[in-house]
Amino acid sequence: MYSFLKKNNYLLTIMATFIMLAIILFTIYLGLNEKHEISIETKAFKKEWETFNEKYDASHNILKSLAIDEKINIKYLDPGDALDFIYNDTGLIFVGTPDDQTSRIAIETLIETALNHGLKDIYYIDITKYQTDWVIYDGALKDYVYDEKYDDLLIALDDYLGVENYKLYDGDIEYDTNTKRINLPNVFAVRKGNLVGNYRGIGTKEEGYVENLSTTEKERLVDNYEELILLTKNHNV
Repeated sequence: MYSFLKKNNYLLTIMATFIMLAIILFTIYLGLNEKHEISIETKAFKKEWETFNEKYDASHNILKSLAIDEKINIKYLDPGDALDFIYNDTGLIFVGTPDDQTSRIAIETLIETALNHGLKDIYYIDITKYQTDWVIYDGALKDYVYDEKYDDLLIALDDYLGVENYKLYDGDIEYDTNTKRINLPNVFAVRKGNLVGNYRGIGTKEEGYVENLSTTEKERLVDNYEELILLTKNHNV
């Protein structure tokens, strides 16, 4: 009798072990095959930016080809949304435009760096859709803003803005815009309703078109983006 029970206990132990292994393997299988849910905004961003692969910029230079990683979650902002985010939330705001080569280099590096640090969300605004358009009207320099919240956004970002200084001509009369504006590309770090840092450009010393970054330049850009990510998580800020 004892031998029978011992033998059956042995078989039950083996069966239980196999069942446990099967459950573990099935769980791993489900995890590996779990489908990542891509948001509508991320799909739109991917399509928008990849549409410009191998196209030409305004100076007829070939734009960098991108494959936007679908694991990132892109959230679109307009100037009003951006203001609300700056005063209330935490995260990174990327400012760029898909037909600008430096913006393309920046977003590729930013997404890669963010995902490496477990950051899944990037907030995005294409400021070229809202920025001031300067014209000469009735003998005076006038600016037209496409969004009424744009000026408020400039005020909120004032400490981080560059100065735009280009000239317009009306016959022999010269006008100087000399106004602040958000340079591209730009990444702003926000923590709990406070602007805590930004990084402008891609860190190259060259003027104009940049085909790609050198290894050293890429490392430097990653370091700057990592610093911004840490600023959003820093409890002392």
